[in-house]
Amino acid sequence: MYLARGDLEGSERAAREALAFGESCQLGWIFLIETVLGCILLYRGQTDEGLSLLTKAASGHATHFSGFPEGLLALGMTAAQMEGAANACNAAMRFLPRPGTSRGSGAWHAVLSSTEALCLGGRREEAGRFQAEAEKVAAEWDCGLHGFPAGTSAGIAAACNRNWSRAEEHHRAAIARMEAVPYLTAQPIARYWYADMLAERGNPEDVDAAKAMLKESIAASDKIGLALYARLAWQRLARMS
Repeated sequence: MYLARGDLEGSERAAREALAFGESCQLGWIFLIETVLGCILLYRGQTDEGLSLLTKAASGHATHFSGFPEGLLALGMTAAQMEGAANACNAAMRFLPRPGTSRGSGAWHAVLSSTEALCLGGRREEAGRFQAEAEKVAAEWDCGLHGFPAGTSAGIAAACNRNWSRAEEHHRAAIARMEAVPYLTAQPIARYWYADMLAERGNPEDVDAAKAMLKESIAASDKIGLALYARLAWQRLARMS
């Protein structure tokens, strides 16, 4: 609820309270609370603590959610340009859906985060391979548990395949859906990745539109304290100057 409202401070407070309660009772679901809190901290720019929690969450036994913390760990390390990020991406991809296995929630979260992490890390061709799976997720989910718009993941993968019309369709739909819900945390994220697609397509009118979209993403991110995507958007703008 806090993430949907764009209240990242409130979401961090609630997650910390949940974690403290879980630890006091020795609950078996602590790894999931660690995953969500770790993601919120990444969003708020508290990278070291966020990655520490995600590393801990990813070190446990396999569950229905395996792939969720691993994907976010890969994303966080890639966004921070840390050594070992490529290996983290490879580790997360072990949890992607594959023939003959049931689809756990973690596997679909791994699709969302791995697609994003690979694209951020310059491994666009690999990210494009997930288009079919990302589109399956987008057909059923609005957002992941961490507030990432599922349609945006499909748009990223389609853009990595240079399937521009399909990518734009997904990105526009994701933005419209996040506005309609509304889901405030997801709105600047969806705009950042639509701008990335426009910049990659690179038509003269696309470049101007991408710059405008990035500025919208920065303004919306700053308003709610979404430091991670504000930083990514500023970096993308700088590369376009």
